[in-house]
Amino acid sequence: MVLGHADPKVVEALCDAVSDGVAAGVPTERETALAKVVTGAIPSVDLLCLTGSEAEAMAGAVRVARAFARKSMVVKFAGCSPSWSDGTVAAAGESVHGRGRGAGVSDLFVGGTGVVPYNDLESAEVIVKSQHREIAAMVVEPVATSIGLVPPAPSFLPGLRALCDRYGIVLIFDELVTGMRLHWGGAETLYGVRPDLVCLGRAVAGGLGLGAYGGRRDIMETDVDAPAGPAAHPLAITAAIATLSRLREPGSYAALEALSAKLAGGLSRAAEAAGVPVRVNRVGSMMTVFFTDVPVVDLATASATGGGGFRRFFGSMIESGVLIPPRSFGCICTSLAHSADDMDRVVSVAESAFAEAVRGRQTERA
Repeated sequence: MVLGHADPKVVEALCDAVSDGVAAGVPTERETALAKVVTGAIPSVDLLCLTGSEAEAMAGAVRVARAFARKSMVVKFAGCSPSWSDGTVAAAGESVHGRGRGAGVSDLFVGGTGVVPYNDLESAEVIVKSQHREIAAMVVEPVATSIGLVPPAPSFLPGLRALCDRYGIVLIFDELVTGMRLHWGGAETLYGVRPDLVCLGRAVAGGLGLGAYGGRRDIMETDVDAPAGPAAHPLAITAAIATLSRLREPGSYAALEALSAKLAGGLSRAAEAAGVPVRVNRVGSMMTVFFTDVPVVDLATASATGGGGFRRFFGSMIESGVLIPPRSFGCICTSLAHSADDMDRVVSVAESAFAEAVRGRQTERA
């Protein structure tokens, strides 16, 4: 919800679109308009395919990559799997948050998916060098969000790009959560690393159900057995056009950056004043407060955070009227509907919440 809830311009566009009908069995002008905006914004996207959901977008990207590479194996990174596509949500013995294999995932997907730690280029090199003849694609969140907000190490994304180039592997950026929220043009413009394919989701459409995948023309034009015709909902497409139009306005991302920096800095200072060890990971308008005194760089270090401290912090925050994600792996997101005063209020509430977390810890010890 990068524009906040019920942004007036999005609501107005949706009301106008409803009068034109809420379903279409043929391509519409709005689809073309949205595709032009996305292809103009994201350098790696020559062609775009719109879908009705994020899972469909991820499944489509993986299928196209397999068809293009004429191989079947997929490499993903531990914990980085917000999509419900079987081959990415849980495989090779780990579920989305590392709590064992996801229920209902077929053995066929487990056997065809390799999992390595996020931010661990050396492990990625090991699996690629040993199995590159079978690996069609490497799927990575350029900024991890499913294990809390974890930014990439400086050499991580460039290293993956070089590795995929060396061994003929399709590099897929999973931006279902971050796409166009963190930066105009996506993470590839933020970090200067261009993938072969990119997946987008509801963040592009202001929260409405939408998926999209796109990338290099030669890969996207690969002949695959996929449904033909429009698959994205006309209202979601309308919301996406309105959302991206707002984000294109000068100063939008600068405003998000200023709000987020103010909040992250305030939360860090509030925790320090209360004597609570935390790490605030932030990229753009997304951040996570990890209850730990060590850097959080992957699933293993993220899993060692949280516990009673976070539960007490969350309970105190919500009792004071501030809703943050109810799990330690959640991402706090600012929006253009927020103000500097809102950030001050959140920090003020957090000061009391951190103090409450300390009192609870002392009570448990007693």
